[in-house]
This record gives sequence, structure tokens and C-alpha cells, in this order.
Amino acid sequence: MTPKGDFKTMPAGSTVLDFAFSIHTFLGTHCIGAKVNHKLEGLGYHLESGDQVEILTGKQNRVSKEWLDYATTAKARSKITSMLKRNDRELQRVGKERLAALFEELDIERNSYLEDRLCELHGVRLREELYQAIGSGSIVLDKNDRNIILGKKHRNWLRHLPLIGRKKKGIGQTAQTVVLQVEVQADDADDVVRELEKMGLKAVKKFT
Repeated sequence: MTPKGDFKTMPAGSTVLDFAFSIHTFLGTHCIGAKVNHKLEGLGYHLESGDQVEILTGKQNRVSKEWLDYATTAKARSKITSMLKRNDRELQRVGKERLAALFEELDIERNSYLEDRLCELHGVRLREELYQAIGSGSIVLDKNDRNIILGKKHRNWLRHLPLIGRKKKGIGQTAQTVVLQVEVQADDADDVVRELEKMGLKAVKKFT
């Protein structure tokens, strides 16, 4: 029963959230709880016959995946699933725009190869998951993402100089030395030096 005295028939086991969606989708998506017999109750509270229910709402759409644990009626679950898909699409749109803006800032053409590399970096399988995580803020684009995007353009080996044969004193074998020149961004120089040193190579920074 509503506060105005209107009776609403609900299936057995229905919750506050089911009741809200049964009245109107807006009430359901903005529901924050209810007063049941003048007592505050949560979304998952199971209603009983004769309960007087007043739905409480907030200003924003509050739908989340956890709501599927509270909803029992087909109508409520269908509305929640539909809203979740809509919210996911919006987050993907926002994330895709943010990623596109980063590519544009770095003057790199966005392509599937680089986006797949970013997926690997963040441990997600699909690009849509990447967009959604960026849109929701769970992934914040930072220096690591920039390095992935810039890698092909700024971390090319410019040239491989010929092997130079040198004889070690007292040993009749020839030690081979490879001289390589790598062009990177100044911000990345320290990282590149560390990686080369891990490989047992001597690295020297030279700024031009």
C-alpha cells in the first residue's frame, strides 16, 4: 500500500526495489530506499502483505550491478539490465573520446594495434572494456600509456653500426662491440638507459 492508501499487488518475495520499479521507472532508477510502515528500510528489504511503503529517491540515477541482487521481479530486472547497458555505452563513449584526445595530443593516428597494446598494458581483453574503464575513471591515462602510443614513432633504432673487431690483450679471440644509437623523448631517457643496463649494455645519454 502507498502512503496515499493505494493498494499495489506484488508477487511474494518482492523487495523495496521491485515495488519502486512497479510504480515508475524513474522511481526505480533513483530509489535510495523506502519507509516501510514509517521505518527506514534498504533496497533489498522484502515486503509483506499490508505493508505501507513510501519510496525515497535521490537526484541522480543510482543503478548499479548490485541491484540485480535486490530485484526479484522480471520487470525490475529487465529495467535494471537495460539501464546498465545504457550506462556502459555512455562510459565507453566518454572513454573513447578521452583516448582519442590523447592520440590527437601526441599527433599519432589511432589504430587497433596500439589500442590492443593498451589493452595488454591494463590487463583487459576487449577495447570496449578499455574504453569503459577509462570512461569510469578506473583507468587513468598516464606516462605508461603515452610510452605505448609513442613507442613506434619515438623509440626506433635509427641505425645499427657495423660490428667492430677488437683483440683483447693476451687472448687470441676477438671481442665484438655493437654501437647503437637510439632516439627517444627526453622524459623517457632514464627508462631506456635502465632497460639497456639490465641487458648488460653500457648506455650513455646524449641530448641534442
